[in-house]
Amino acid sequence: MAAGKCDALFARGDSKCPRRGSSPGGGRPAKVRRRAPPARAPTSGASRALTRAPTSGVSLALTDQRRVPGASRARFPPAPLAAAPAVPFGALPPGTQASLERWGPRCYAAAFQSRRAWFDSHRREVPAFLPAGPLRLATDCGGCEAPVWALRALGVRHAHTSSSDSADAARAFIRANSKPDGPLFEDMCERAHSDVPDHDAYVCGAPCTPFSALHHGTRFFQEAAAKPFRAMINTIAAKSPPCAVIENVVGMMRVWRRVAAMLRRRLHGYRVFVARLDPSRNFGEPVRRPRIYLILVRLDVTCVKDAGSATELAQRMLRAMERPEGETKLSDRLLPDDHALVREPRAAARKAFESWQRRRRPRPGGVSPGASRASAPAPRWVLRHAAARAAAPRGSPLAACPQASEDDLFLTSARERDMWRVVSHQSGSGSGFSIDLSQCLSRCARGSDNILPTITPRGRVVLADRRRLMVPAEKLLIHGLPLHRMLRPSGLSDAALSLLGGNTMHLHCVASAMLLGLAQVNWGALAAACPRQANLDTFGSGRRAAESPIAINVALQR
Repeated sequence: MAAGKCDALFARGDSKCPRRGSSPGGGRPAKVRRRAPPARAPTSGASRALTRAPTSGVSLALTDQRRVPGASRARFPPAPLAAAPAVPFGALPPGTQASLERWGPRCYAAAFQSRRAWFDSHRREVPAFLPAGPLRLATDCGGCEAPVWALRALGVRHAHTSSSDSADAARAFIRANSKPDGPLFEDMCERAHSDVPDHDAYVCGAPCTPFSALHHGTRFFQEAAAKPFRAMINTIAAKSPPCAVIENVVGMMRVWRRVAAMLRRRLHGYRVFVARLDPSRNFGEPVRRPRIYLILVRLDVTCVKDAGSATELAQRMLRAMERPEGETKLSDRLLPDDHALVREPRAAARKAFESWQRRRRPRPGGVSPGASRASAPAPRWVLRHAAARAAAPRGSPLAACPQASEDDLFLTSARERDMWRVVSHQSGSGSGFSIDLSQCLSRCARGSDNILPTITPRGRVVLADRRRLMVPAEKLLIHGLPLHRMLRPSGLSDAALSLLGGNTMHLHCVASAMLLGLAQVNWGALAAACPRQANLDTFGSGRRAAESPIAINVALQR
């Protein structure tokens, strides 16, 4: 997750300060001296997990207050969030609500039946699929808490023991919708492992910035955003959960040797499955989001000791949970244009667009804004768009939206406006076309046949058939999050909601990954096993060489 800017406004009323424009001597205006912010007292990991009382004189909007965990704090730290009341997002169309409620029970039934069938075919006793009591789940880099909502959709009894997120807006969202029974940490890199409660399953999607293909010139593990990845590995090593799931972008495979070496060095006695899951290709969802899921199972509590048999079981379960491509319609994940969650962002975009148009009107004397910059060199995107126009065959505008101009989309960026003119007239842009205008023309993600491209935190996705941009609430819906069961913290901005939707895991993918891991645990033998016994083995070396990382989904890496 990328670090964002702090939008807190620090204001202080002081009657002793002279007013601007006046001075005791009546001469030059006196300078107003700003008082330095008070130093923050050192706190422990447990106290940082608690909600702090609001501070007077501080105005804070719930935009993204994210910083990189473990990095140095800003000079003006973000103000603490007040316990503002949360309000429901509102009702959803019946088809959308039914689609969000349908996939969970079907996915769990397919996993349960395929697992039982595998054990029966091998004439083995079928161990319990889940623990006798509630599954104790711990999460880090929570965001929308997709793992919690995935377990709710599957109908799995669970207890959310702890969570963490460095963004104030994300923590407010967690408190409103999936508040853990234990601590909610602000920084997973600074806490003590003893402050993390024991748990049965651990799920974390560390920031993808160091591994993302969109991050040019990345230094991978030398990036500040890679600190949570190391903290995640250290948490697993310290707590030794029976099952853990790590999610990240496909670009992580560029440094797979370093990742595998870190796993071998820190996580002794774990079997690791490597699965590449995409909601559109694996589960028939109308969005692409290919991700790497590392599924870790402790060897001392696994119900399948042989590595080959364990891989066979995982492959069989995954095939059973898969759905045909295109099964879920895009219309079941988008909101109608007259819905309040669409009208309000559209009204704000229209207002900003009209203000932009007024600023572009010619000034008195016939001088238009920007005329003084006419002699400046053209940006690089201008040259790239001109080359694209010359190289690509030009056809008719999009058949699905012949009148969707850049003004209809309320675009105010010169680059985005010209980019839409280039793309919308290229041949091959037919029905169900979508494109993310936040990237340059050579790297922009495009979708077709009613399957959206990968949603990014600051992505601006044009829905050509609907002649509008994707609104923030739809970023959550497209990933399977049931908005009709969620609360929106008071003051949560659309920008913060968009960041949450672009950083979340897809519910269907993380649910399947968790089921693959939970199915490998012998929950009956777990109570008698020593929690630290797993650390006595050597992972992937010597006599345990057969337990090196296993790719279970190679055939689906299309």
